[in-house]
Parts: sequence; structure tokens; C-alpha cells
Amino acid sequence: MEPGFNLYSTILLMGAAHGLFLALALLNARGGNVTAHRFLAALTLVFVADLIDSFFLQVNYHAAAIWSSGVSESLNFLYGPLTYFYICVLTKSGVYRLTGKRWLHFLPFAISYLLLLPYFLLDADLKTELLYGDVDIVTPELALVVLGFDIATLASILLIGIYFTLGIRRLHRHSRDIREQFSYTERINLNWMRNLLIGLGVIYVVYLVAIFYSESLGFEDEIINLLMILVVIFIYTMGYLGLHQPTIFSQQNDKQDEEPKVNEADETEIKKYRKSALDSEMTEILLSELKSHMVKKKTYLDNTLTLPQLSRQLDIPHHYLSQVINERLNQNFFDFINRYRVEEAKQQLIHPEQAGKNILAIALDSGFNSKSAFYTAFKKHAGMTPTQFKHS
Repeated sequence: MEPGFNLYSTILLMGAAHGLFLALALLNARGGNVTAHRFLAALTLVFVADLIDSFFLQVNYHAAAIWSSGVSESLNFLYGPLTYFYICVLTKSGVYRLTGKRWLHFLPFAISYLLLLPYFLLDADLKTELLYGDVDIVTPELALVVLGFDIATLASILLIGIYFTLGIRRLHRHSRDIREQFSYTERINLNWMRNLLIGLGVIYVVYLVAIFYSESLGFEDEIINLLMILVVIFIYTMGYLGLHQPTIFSQQNDKQDEEPKVNEADETEIKKYRKSALDSEMTEILLSELKSHMVKKKTYLDNTLTLPQLSRQLDIPHHYLSQVINERLNQNFFDFINRYRVEEAKQQLIHPEQAGKNILAIALDSGFNSKSAFYTAFKKHAGMTPTQFKHS
């Protein structure tokens, strides 16, 4: 695409403007998780900086492009830590602060300026020639500059990959943990964050192609243009999700005081039970009490039931209750409760008086929060859909 103020450069400018407004909206948000707002705003601003840098290059604004090029290269070291910290804030209970060793995650960003220092010390004319590929003779001075850029690029690619992997593992652990303490996953499963990570993954793959293969394949400009268009789409997607799925920006729970807090220490205590005082006899007693309580009280009909709530009803420490469910029944809390809900739904599906009831009403009356959650659980525990079961 020819340089100049055209449709492509207009898209870049609009994407940067939208990202800037999105970041300001996050920073000025009153409710929700303020720390999460700040990390997401910072991540958005890094994208905005890259879009502005590409815009300057596209419209041949040499002076601004020279200033932003080195800065943009260093900002690549912020994508990984900011994304990872954002996920950490959403998956960790309590207040998450950048204290102590966590600041070391930004050390590569600071070191990158030392790598690019030879570039920053060049005069403006030489920077322009180097930036726009007009250098005929590579001097030792320019060779040092190119080496610094190559090292910074490879290091940033490696770090982004590492943080991306850590973020995926963190989300996977969160998904596993909530099933240990919640009987529902709506509003807390962070599936939207998984989708955003997929979007970031696509951008990362295109970036790798642009760095390692575009020049040899002969479509360097096209792949860079595609990369920036994907960044614009990603920014607009975050804005759309912010309007239509506020949990991304607020992370507020209506029953926050009642819901359990899951963290790594609890995970170790609940799952490993190395210091548990329960013996086989006590485990059988607790299991009998649990089953009797579920049949008599039907607490599974509460669609917001959590492990601590059930432990208070039984007057059993929640880590003991979790141990009984995990080890004795070989289930997590989520599957344990939803199995009872599925059995309740079965009774309603075959009961003559419930013949005129639709599937959604049966799902809600059985303790599920949505039709999709009901179908997923029913097929898992019954081996067929509710409709197939009813016809059978």
C-alpha cells in the first residue's frame, strides 16, 4: 500500500483514537476492579502507541516517525507483563499490587532502552535513512544499531510467548479452582478472557510471520498492514465487550461477601490434604451426613450455592467437605451439585404433571442458571440431551 493519507492510515488513526478513549474510560471508571482497569488501560495504550507509530510511517511524517520508532520497539516488552498481570488480578482474590519482585517483570523494558541507545544517539538524518531503508553503506555504527534492534526484537518475541503461556496456565487453573468451590460458572468463568487471549494469540502469530517470513516471501508491507488492522479490530472488540459484557471491566459480584475466595494456598490445602485429620471412619460419617442433607434439604436447588455455604449448613469445615467430595466421590464440587440437579430435572421431565413445562423452566427449577449450562450438565451426567431422555 502506497504511503500517504488514505483509507489504511485513516483506519489506523481511528483505531488509535478509539483505543485512547477506551483507556481513558477505564482509568476514570468508578466501580469494579480498579487495578484491573489500570492494567487493561496500560495494555490498550501500548497498542495505541504501535498504531500511532504505524500511522506516522504510513503518512511519511518523518519527524514523528523517527521519535516513535525506538520507543515503539521498547514498548513490545510491556505486552507480556501487562497481559499476565491483568489475568492475575482477575483470577486472584483480594487486592493485587505491584510490590517487591513483581516490578522485576518490567526490567526487560528498561534494559531495552540500553540496547537501543546507539539508535537514539544517531542524528535525525541518519535515523530517517535507516528507518525508511535508504542506507547504502552499513558502517560499524549502524551495524551496532541493527544488532541492538535484532536483539530487542527477538527478546520481546520470546518474552511475549512466555507470558502468553503463563496467562493460559493461569486461566486454566482458575477454571479448575472455581469448580472446586462453586456450583455454577456463569459470570466467573472468564471465558471472555480466553477469547481475548485467542485474539492476542492471532496477533502474535501474524507478528512472528511478519518478523521471520514476510521479507523472504515478498509480502512484507502486506503482512505489516494486516497486523495493524488486527490490532485495530482487537481494540474495537475490547470496546464492544466492555459495552455488552460489563464483567470484563467491573468484575463485580452481587454476592461478593458470600462467595468464597480461591487462591493458590487454598488450592494446595483443598486438593492435597496432606495435613488432613480425617480418617476413613470420619470420612464415611461426613459423607453420610452430606448425602442425607442433600436429599432432605435439596440445597442444590439454590443456583448460587457455594462450598462454604454448604459447609456452614452442615457445620463441617469446608476443606473437610471438599476432601470428602474429591476423594470419596472422585468429583469436584461443581459436578457433585450438578449431578443432583440433573436427577431433579429427570424427575420433572418424566412427571405427568410437568408435561407442559418447557425445558428452560425445568432447568431453572432444578437449580441451573441457564439453558446452556443445563444442557451441558445433563449430557455429561445422563449421556443424552433432556429431549432425548424425555422421549426415551
